[in-house]
Amino acid sequence: RVDGGSCHRRGAPTGSTSNRIRGQSSVAQQPLHTAQKPRKGEHKWAAVVGLEIHAQISSNSKLFSGSQVRFSAPPNSLVSFFDASLPGTLPVLNRRCVEAAVMTGLALNCHINKKSLFDRKHYFYADLPGRSRVR
Repeated sequence: RVDGGSCHRRGAPTGSTSNRIRGQSSVAQQPLHTAQKPRKGEHKWAAVVGLEIHAQISSNSKLFSGSQVRFSAPPNSLVSFFDASLPGTLPVLNRRCVEAAVMTGLALNCHINKKSLFDRKHYFYADLPGRSRVR
């Protein structure tokens, strides 16, 4: 997911798509009702469930470097300076991947934020010599 964007559907789709109007849900969207009235200072809460879905975007280069992506390439043959975590190297965002992610989000009727932020996440694993990943 290109963070900053989230996918909020307008209700759970049920039945045939031809019988539904776009954006209209067959699930009744009503206020939360309880058997008892809330006490003073208490709030009514409704459960909200979110899904994080990981999908591979078809691209000729990596998300944060210009290195090529080729399944049949020998190990460590398609590595850029950024991939190797050399000091002073900065990530370069792959425009094609962002466009594909936005188009997918729009096709799924998701809300796309106009601004996305990426953070460098630090790890202490022996197999990550640079000790960080962009998330």
